[in-house]
Amino acid sequence: MTETILRKDYYFEMSLVGEDKELMTSIINQGIDSRLEAFTNSEFKISTGRLYCWIHTSEMSLLLRRLLELENDNADLLADDIVSIQFDAEGLT
Repeated sequence: MTETILRKDYYFEMSLVGEDKELMTSIINQGIDSRLEAFTNSEFKISTGRLYCWIHTSEMSLLLRRLLELENDNADLLADDIVSIQFDAEGLT
């Protein structure tokens, strides 16, 4: 998979490498959290060392919350970038 196709039933699409890929992998692998939430409608695929993510509308807040819960500067920056790109707004931190 070298290209991604924007799907109307998904809210946010991204591809990640390096530390961002590792951060995203760690939050995906958490499974069900204490709020009984998990990524069940989003899709994730790894191809040629890149993580492709299609985040469903219903799980956008879960993604941002989990990134901020990591208390990691790079996770905070990734969350800020997502908010800036998707919502055309200032960052969260």
